[in-house]
Amino acid sequence: MKILRTYIKENIGILSLGAIFLTLNTFATLAIPFQISNIINLGIMKKDIDMVYSTSIKMVIILIVGTATGIIANHFVALFATNFTKKNRKLLVRNLESLTIDQVNDFGVASLVTRMGNDNNNAQRLIVAFFQMILPSPIMAVISIFMTIKLSPTLALIPLFTILVFALAIVLTLFKSLPYILKVQKKLDRMTLVLRERFIGAKIIRAFDNSKKERDKFNDIAQEYTDNYIIINKKFALLSPMAFALMSVVITLIIFFGAMKVLNNTLEIGSITAIVEYSLTTIAALIMSSMVLVQMPKAVISIERIEEVLNVTSEIKDKEGLKDNSHYEDILKQNPISLTFDNVCFRYKGAEKQILKNISFSIKAGERFAIVGATGSGKSTIAKVLLRLNDIECGKILINGVNTQDLPLNCLRNQISYTPQKAYLFSGKIKDNFRFTNKNMTDEEMIKIAKVAQSYDFIDSLPDKFDSFVAQGGTNFSGGQKQRLSIARALSKDANIYLFDDSFSALDYATDAKLRKELKTFLKDKITIIIAQRLNTIADADKIIVLKDSEIIGMGTHQELLESNQEYIELAKSQGILE
Repeated sequence: MKILRTYIKENIGILSLGAIFLTLNTFATLAIPFQISNIINLGIMKKDIDMVYSTSIKMVIILIVGTATGIIANHFVALFATNFTKKNRKLLVRNLESLTIDQVNDFGVASLVTRMGNDNNNAQRLIVAFFQMILPSPIMAVISIFMTIKLSPTLALIPLFTILVFALAIVLTLFKSLPYILKVQKKLDRMTLVLRERFIGAKIIRAFDNSKKERDKFNDIAQEYTDNYIIINKKFALLSPMAFALMSVVITLIIFFGAMKVLNNTLEIGSITAIVEYSLTTIAALIMSSMVLVQMPKAVISIERIEEVLNVTSEIKDKEGLKDNSHYEDILKQNPISLTFDNVCFRYKGAEKQILKNISFSIKAGERFAIVGATGSGKSTIAKVLLRLNDIECGKILINGVNTQDLPLNCLRNQISYTPQKAYLFSGKIKDNFRFTNKNMTDEEMIKIAKVAQSYDFIDSLPDKFDSFVAQGGTNFSGGQKQRLSIARALSKDANIYLFDDSFSALDYATDAKLRKELKTFLKDKITIIIAQRLNTIADADKIIVLKDSEIIGMGTHQELLESNQEYIELAKSQGILE
C-alpha cells in the first residue's frame, strides 16, 4: 500500500477537499431529521404555520446544500481515484519497459494484463467506494448517536446496540470470506492466460480439431472462478436481510419505548420521528458499506500486486557516474564504426550450461557478417547480448573500443537497428510502422526504403497504399510480407549496426537475393549482421562464423568454410548446396 500512501501525500489537497465536502454532505443529510422534529414539535403540535413555512424553507436550503456538496465531493473523489490509476498505469508501463525479458516472463503476460487493467480498476473502485459509501458510515453513526443522545439518552441505546451488532456481523462475515476473496485475482490471472492462449493459438486449435478440449479447459477454470465468487456472495448474502430485520426491530422498539415516554411527557412526538430517521439513515449507510466491503480485500490485494511489479528493478541498468549521452554519441559516431566480441560468455538465468562460450570476433564498417549454426547453438543469443537485453557473464563487447556496459542503454540501442526472429508489426497503418523510430521520415524516404526491403510492390497494390490498416501483430499480412515490413522498419532507423535475426526465412529465394543485393548498397558504410539457417542467405557475406554447442568452430567466407569446416559442409549438404 506504499504507492497509495505516497499518492495521498502528493495529492492531500484534492483528498482534503473531497473529505470536507463529504462531511458537509453527511451533516446536511442528518440535519433533515432534526428539522422534521422541529416541524412536528414546534409547528404542527403548536399549530404555528409560520414555523412550518420557515422550517420547510430551511429544509429546502439544506437539501440544495447537501446535493451541491455531494456532487463536489464526488468530483474530487473521482478525480483523486482516476489520477491514481492513471499514474499507476504510467509507472507500470515505464517499469515494464526497463525490465529484462526474463523478468517480464517471471510475471507472465496474462498476469501483467490483469494487473494493468483489472487490478487498476479494482483500486479505483476501492477509493471511490471508500469515500462514497464506507467513510460516511462511521461519521453518520457517530453524529446520529450524538443527536439521539441529545434527544433521549435512553432511546440512544437502541440504535447504538443495533449498530454494534451489525458491525460485528460485517467483521465476522469479512473474516470468513477473506480466504476466498484473496484467491479471486489469481484465478482471474489463470482464466486470462487460458483465454489469451485460445485467441492466439486459434489456428493451431482448429488445425488439430482440439476446440472441445480447449473449451472444456476454459470452462473448468471459469467454473472455479464462478464457484469461488458464489461462496463469497453466499457469505455476504445474510447481511442484507439481517440489516432489514434490525431496521424493523429498531423502529418497533423506538416507537414502543418512545410512546411510553410521550405518555409520561418526557419526550415529544417529533423527537421519536427524528430518532427513527437517524437510526434508519445510519443502518442504511451500514448496509451500503457491507455491500462494498467485499471488494476491499480484493482491491487491497490488487494494489499490492501492482506494487509488486513496481518494486522490481531491472537487472540491466546504466552504470553510476556515466557522462551525458552526447559524450558517448560523439565517440560512437566516429567513422569507421567497429564492433568487437572479446571472449564473451553467457548463460541464461537458472541454466547450468553456458549458451555462449568464449565468443570472439571483430567487424568493421561496410562488412557483411553472418552467423550460422544449428538450432540452440546460441545465434539469437548473440543478438540479445549485443542489445543488452541480457548481460554477459564474462568478456567484453566493444563498439569503437567502448565497452557496451559502460554506455547508457539508450545510447547503445540507438546505434543498433534490430529485426527480430519473429516478425511483429504494430497495429495502425503501414506508414506508422515505418515511422516507428523515425517520426520525421518523408514519403519519398518511405518509398525508397520499401523498395530496398522488397515491400513496395505489394504495398502499392493495396487500395490505401502506405495508409493501409495493420492488425495487431500484422496478422492481416502473410509471413513474407510481415518480414519485409519488419525489415523496412529496421532500415528506417539511422543506425551504425543493422542486425537481422533470421529475418529472411519466410522469403522466397528470388526475393531473398534481390533484398540482399539492395542491402549491400544501402548499408555499404554500416555494419550488417545476418543470423540465418539458410546458407544461400549468407553466401555473399564477407565473414561467416559457425556456432556449435555454444562455441565458434569455424570462421571465414562461404567458400572457405565449404572447403574446411565439417559442420558447415553438413549444413550445405542438408540444404542441397553440396551433394
